[in-house]
Amino acid sequence: QHEKPNATFAEAKQAVLDGQPQLSDRDREERDRRADLEAKEKQEKRAEAVRKGTAKAVKDLGFMGRRDTRYLEWRGISKEVLAETRWKTDALGRACFPHINADRNICGYEYRGSNSLERAKGFTTDTEKGIYIANGRCANPTEIRFCEAGVDTLSAYQLATPEERQRILFIGTTGEPGPNTEASIKALVERNNIQKFSLAYDLDKGGDSHTAKRTQRLREAFPDAQIRDVREELGMQPGEDANDLLRRIQAERLQNAERTQQREQTQSGADNRTQPTQPTRAADQAKPSIQEDQAQQQPEQKPEPAHQAEPEQTHDHYQDSGMSR
Repeated sequence: QHEKPNATFAEAKQAVLDGQPQLSDRDREERDRRADLEAKEKQEKRAEAVRKGTAKAVKDLGFMGRRDTRYLEWRGISKEVLAETRWKTDALGRACFPHINADRNICGYEYRGSNSLERAKGFTTDTEKGIYIANGRCANPTEIRFCEAGVDTLSAYQLATPEERQRILFIGTTGEPGPNTEASIKALVERNNIQKFSLAYDLDKGGDSHTAKRTQRLREAFPDAQIRDVREELGMQPGEDANDLLRRIQAERLQNAERTQQREQTQSGADNRTQPTQPTRAADQAKPSIQEDQAQQQPEQKPEPAHQAEPEQTHDHYQDSGMSR
């Protein structure tokens, strides 16, 4: 192999291994310049694509409404929670969760499900993830609770007490976060001077990874932060996310209610079988009084010989006592 001047022994050796001639300093500088130019062009193209994609996402959200709640209700989200939180649905019936960046501007949105209740999911094309805030109207937040998907975030909000909803911001990071997500979190924390954080990611390997990474990043950015993993505290079982937990609780409550109703019906039927039948008021009114009964059953009697026995009495003992037979 022909070697160019100014090559070190290590570079010459690597060139031989690579099967390429060693570059001179000038050629190396030209190569690096071209690589930087290509990277810059690629970055500019990406930025332009994101600008257009973000504009489209904002426009699409503007045409969406909140009437179609079938998918979210199918996932167990209550009408009360739907009225209190931020979300929209598109023409396909998909639930959409808008993300904001550090400047509080919409930067894209997550979508889940469809009008056929399929578990489709994704994020808008040529946009960057920020953070989804379910209850952005929380006036004086003192804590942030992290979740993964938008449905999980709504579920965590529904699982919270009314008092918690007044002081906790429930946010979704939608999978693996990027630089835009980290900047959005930092800006949100600083705007509200928050030092308390709770993590409600999925209780599985993926959720464990998110929990560990989020804890590390929060500690690096906010050394005095108070951080809690609340997954087991909420009642999640292995493999569950916040929505799985919510739907399991709802199913258990329904089963308990059905069992209670069955027991009450069984007890009511047993009571009816053992209780004696009581005469109705109409039957009591239609029944002659004892005096009337005696008068009807004792017609004018003719004198009988003294030795003849009394005739057998025919009126009913049960009627005398005012009871039906």
